[in-house]
Amino acid sequence: MKTQLEALAQGVALVLGLAIAVQARAADGVVLIDQAKAMAGGVTPGDTPDWPVFITRSGSYRLASDLVIDKLDHPDVIVVTSDLQARAVSIRNGQIRGMAGAAVGLLEQDARVSDMVVSHSGSMGIGIKSGTLRNNTSQFNGGEGFVARGAVIAIGNQAISNGTDGLHFFSSTGSLVTGTRRCAMAATASP
Repeated sequence: MKTQLEALAQGVALVLGLAIAVQARAADGVVLIDQAKAMAGGVTPGDTPDWPVFITRSGSYRLASDLVIDKLDHPDVIVVTSDLQARAVSIRNGQIRGMAGAAVGLLEQDARVSDMVVSHSGSMGIGIKSGTLRNNTSQFNGGEGFVARGAVIAIGNQAISNGTDGLHFFSSTGSLVTGTRRCAMAATASP
């Protein structure tokens, strides 16, 4: 039987191991973004102080703290600029709440968005050009829960009490929806 001291020592070792692993990954080219870095600017070339944070080159980025916006005049928090449109953007494992506009607006990019919870935004929850939406929850947003302009694979998502459609495809050709719950769906032909 373990003593409390042994259990505490194992717990401390686990926490230290995780801290070292996070630091090692950050040293391996992952750019960590926290509140202070976002406010200072310089996350990538062309990123100015204050909001939004501009991601102008490809790479791996991770939030190291919550980003808190205290003014509603910043509709965007992180913007991936147009010179990255040829590459897919991945967003995963997070929460976004209370944006003035869309929680995730990638209508010009192919994207993979997974394991996100987005809520209480002024317009859509998650919007992508095409790609994959997996295991996301979009709730209490002012517009659609999920929007896709092109072919999308949507698996295991939930759209709850959004202002309009749960999932809106502008072109349903080549798209697949499975395991999506509480979702009013609409498909509109491309203009």
